Amino acid sequence: MGWENGGRYYTRSKREGGKVVRQYVGAGEYAAICARNDALRREIQADEQAQRRQVQAEDTQALAWLWWYCGAVERILRPLGACGRTLQRSILLERLVILFHLPPFWD
Repeated sequence: MGWENGGRYYTRSKREGGKVVRQYVGAGEYAAICARNDALRREIQADEQAQRRQVQAEDTQALAWLWWYCGAVERILRPLGACGRTLQRSILLERLVILFHLPPFWD
């Protein structure tokens, strides 16, 4: 996307059927409005992507803490294994992932 021919007219590039196609927008005020609109759209998309990355980083950090917590609980309860049940961290984590609709992180 950008101004072509020394800033005389504005064109857009978009993908159609796996190919990149250039679309002539024009010159003048309409082209300037389209250029600003495209720039705003790109800025919004960049902000949304940064927000998704932030949420993903927070989720990864929370899952790391959860993994540590499950290990701590396992170490505490292992001596109390007289109840006849075995603790498996992977099963516990799978149930938590299903419960909280989280993406599986062990793949």
